[in-house]
Amino acid sequence: MISLQNLDIEHAFSDSDVNLLTTLGQRMTVALESARLLDETNRLLKETEQRTAELSVINSVQDDLPVK
Repeated sequence: MISLQNLDIEHAFSDSDVNLLTTLGQRMTVALESARLLDETNRLLKETEQRTAELSVINSVQDDLPVK
């Protein structure tokens, strides 16, 4: 929430001021969501890299087992 107040002057802010704050609020929302999605993407990438390393170990062990 963004709040801008001027208790000394009634109607102190123009429609242009309100539009600017609305735009800034919307852009901040988009920026925060983008940051959240980037964080989630990085988390999933690390998880995938960990799984890849685990599978590599499993494959290495399987390669060393004698074939029957």
